[in-house]
Amino acid sequence: MSKDKILKILEDNKITNFNTPADQMISEKVEEQPTDDIVKNIKWVLEKKVAPAVAQHDGKIEYISFKEGVLKLLMAGSCSGCAMSKQTLQQGVENILKHYVPEVHTIQSEDDETAKDQGYNPWMPLG
Repeated sequence: MSKDKILKILEDNKITNFNTPADQMISEKVEEQPTDDIVKNIKWVLEKKVAPAVAQHDGKIEYISFKEGVLKLLMAGSCSGCAMSKQTLQQGVENILKHYVPEVHTIQSEDDETAKDQGYNPWMPLG
């Protein structure tokens, strides 16, 4: 019997869910693994490519989360509250991350509210 005939019989009998509990478990594990690899790649790029550049201004950009293409980052150190941080994020960090980790589609950031208490001031370019 051909595959088409089998599918026709299953369809005629309203059998359309081919996922067994075992299939579901395998599917979930397959979905988890790439996300773990993506997060590992994101953290590598942040540590090796981004951190040295922002550290020159006493800044830090740290990983918060990644879900469905959206990466959330914490702007810490002198990056927190810096007027240039949005530009740095969009033109620098986002381009680098999208280059090395194409699964990243959007980057969102939030400022570290404790940066000032830790003695950090937003970086200002000398003019």
